Amino acid sequence: MANMNSTGVILPQQPSNGDGEVTYRQSTTATTTKKSTPAKRASRACDQCRSDLYPTTTKNRKVQNNEHGSHSNSGTGVSNNTTSTNLDYTSNSGNDEAKHLQDRPSSIAQQSVYINPPPSTTSYDNNGYHMTAAAATGAGNSTSPGGSSASDYTKPDQFFDQGLGMASPKNMITESAFNSPRWINLNTSFPTELFTSGFETKERQSLSYPVLNSIAHQLTFADPQLISDLIEVYFSNTVYGVSPIVRKSSLLSMTNPRPCNPALLFSFLLVSAHATDHPKMKATPSTRENIIQKLTDLVIQNLRPLREISGRGTLDDVIACIHLGIVTSASEFKGESMKWWNMAWSLARMLKLNVENNELDEEQREEQRRTWWLLFLVDRHLALCYNLPLSLNEAECMDLYVPTDESVWVGDELLLPAEADSSRFKGPPFTVCGTGLFGMYLPFMAILGRIVELHFVIMNPLLENQEETIKTLKQRIRARLDTMEQSIEEFMSDTTNPSIYVLTWKEYCRCYIHIFHILSQGFWDPINLMDAMPSLLEDQEFCEECISHSIGAANCLERVLTVDPDLRLIPYFFGIQLLLTGITLLCIADHLEKGTSTEVRHSCEIVVRAHEACIVTLNTEYQRQFRAILRGAIQSFVFPELSEGVEQRRSRRREVLALYRWCPGGTGLAI
Repeated sequence: MANMNSTGVILPQQPSNGDGEVTYRQSTTATTTKKSTPAKRASRACDQCRSDLYPTTTKNRKVQNNEHGSHSNSGTGVSNNTTSTNLDYTSNSGNDEAKHLQDRPSSIAQQSVYINPPPSTTSYDNNGYHMTAAAATGAGNSTSPGGSSASDYTKPDQFFDQGLGMASPKNMITESAFNSPRWINLNTSFPTELFTSGFETKERQSLSYPVLNSIAHQLTFADPQLISDLIEVYFSNTVYGVSPIVRKSSLLSMTNPRPCNPALLFSFLLVSAHATDHPKMKATPSTRENIIQKLTDLVIQNLRPLREISGRGTLDDVIACIHLGIVTSASEFKGESMKWWNMAWSLARMLKLNVENNELDEEQREEQRRTWWLLFLVDRHLALCYNLPLSLNEAECMDLYVPTDESVWVGDELLLPAEADSSRFKGPPFTVCGTGLFGMYLPFMAILGRIVELHFVIMNPLLENQEETIKTLKQRIRARLDTMEQSIEEFMSDTTNPSIYVLTWKEYCRCYIHIFHILSQGFWDPINLMDAMPSLLEDQEFCEECISHSIGAANCLERVLTVDPDLRLIPYFFGIQLLLTGITLLCIADHLEKGTSTEVRHSCEIVVRAHEACIVTLNTEYQRQFRAILRGAIQSFVFPELSEGVEQRRSRRREVLALYRWCPGGTGLAI
C-alpha cells in the first residue's frame, strides 16, 4: 500500500531495513542510521518524491551511475536522480535497493500527485500511482516511451507549483511523455510555468519522431531526448525570424512524415541549437558550441550542390541554405553569411520557385511560395544591413501568389488552392494581407526594396543633379507608406477580438511606418549625417520628415516595449532598423548637446532601452557599440557635471561609427 502524508499526497514506497528504520546518506558523509517516526518517514518520502520530479546535475548523475551502475543500465533506462542537496536515500539491503530502483516510475507520465485520496473505485499500479479503469483492466492504446500507455494516466487540468503548494483538491500533477515541447525555449513566447515546472522526463533511448530515423546514426553526439526537443523548438523559435516554411503537422507526423533530405533535417536542429535554452545545451560550457559545430558540419556535408559537381539541388537544399545564412548573419561573422544567401538565391532561380507549378499538390506549392518570399524579404533586409544592391527584383515575383495566412499554415486542415481564394493575389504586396511575417512584414519589405533602390540612385554618379527625379521618387514612397498605414488600421478594424500576437504586430507596424519615412530620406551614413547636421537642422523637409518621424518612431517603440518587453517577435530583422532610426537621434543629440529638446532626449532614452532589450534577446556587436555611444551622447545633458571632455567623447563616438558606413563603397554592418 502506498504511503500518504498529512496533506493526502500519495507517495511511493520507501525502502527500509525492516525495523522501521530509514537510512539516508549525504553524498559527502558516511552513512548514518536513525530511528524514524511515521511523521519523519512521510517527510523523507516526500523528499524522495521531489527528487524524482526535479532534474539533477550532470555531475550528480555520473556519481550515481557509478554507485548503481548495474541498475541504471537496466531495461528501464531510469537515471537515478538526487535533489539539489544531494540527499540520496538508500536501503541497508542491496536487494531492497535494487527493487526500489526498478520500481521507480519510468516516466513523468507515471508521476501523479493528488491532494485528496482518489475514489475507492480507482486502481493503482505497482508503484502506488493512480491508473484509469482502462489501464487497470489491461486495456490501452499506444505505449509511451516509459512503457505505459499515454492514455492510462489522467490528463492534468493545470500545473503545480512545487514551492507554493498544490493547486486544486481535484487536480493532479502529470505530464504526458508526448507533451510538446518538454523543455521550453526561453527565446519564445511560451508560458513560463511550462519551463519552470521542474519536471524531467525519462531519458529516451530512441527518437520521438519517425522523420528523424534516417539520420539517427549520425546523431550519436547528442541524446535522443535533446534531438527530439530541438526539432520541436524549431517551430516555436522567433529569435531568428524563420516563419516555418515546412508545415509542422507534416514534418512531425507519426504515420506519414514529410520526406526530407538529411541536410534539411540537420539544419532544423542547427537553428534550434542556436536559439534554445534547453538545459542539456548548457551541461558544460562547451556543449552548445560542440553541438552547433557538429550540426553545421553535417548540414554542409549533406548539401547536394556541394557534394555533387552536377548536383541540381532541391527545395530542401534551398531551405537548408536559408538556415545556414540566418544563423551566420545573426553571429559576429555577418559577412560570411552572403555565400549561403547567394547559393539560396541561385538555387531558387534554377528551380523556378517564383513560378506557380500546377503539377504539385497545394502544400508543396505553398512551401515553394514561402521559400521564395522569405528569400525576397531577406534580400531587402540584407541590402539594408550590408549596403548592397538588391538580388531579387520585383519583376521576378509577378507570377507567384502571396503565401497563405499564418493561422491556416500552422494548422493541419486541408489547404485550398490559391486560385480558389479570392483574397490571394500574385506579385509583391504593398498592404497588409494577413498576420505574421508574410502578412504584415512582407509588405514593408516590398516598400523597403524601393527605398534601397532610391538609396543607390542617390549615390549613383550617373544621376548627379537629378534632384527633381529623386524628389518624385521620394513622394511615391511616401504615398506607399500612407497607403500601408491606412491598410493597417483597416485590417485591425475588421479583426474581431484580436489576439495579443496580432496586437503586437500592429504596434510593430505603426513603428515601421515612422522608421521607413526616415529611411526614405536617405540619411543612412552616420558620418555624413554628423557632418551635414548643422545645415540639415535648418532644412524644413529634414525637420518634418526625419526629426518628427524619429520622435514618432520612439513613441511607437515605447508601446512596442509595453507589449513585447524583450523585443522577441522579430529581433533578427528589427535590430538594423532600430539602429538606423537611432542614428538620426544620436546625430541631433551629438550636435545640440545641452540644447537638445525634452522630446529628443526622451526618444534617445527609449532607443537605448530598446537596444538593451535587443542585446538580451539576440546579442550582436553593433547593438552593444551603438547602445554605449548613444548613452554617452545623452550623458552630457542628463548629467551636466559630466560635460567635461565633450570633444574627446565625440571623437570616440565618431571613431566607432566610422566602422559602419552606408556611403559609396561602405559595407554597413559587415565589418
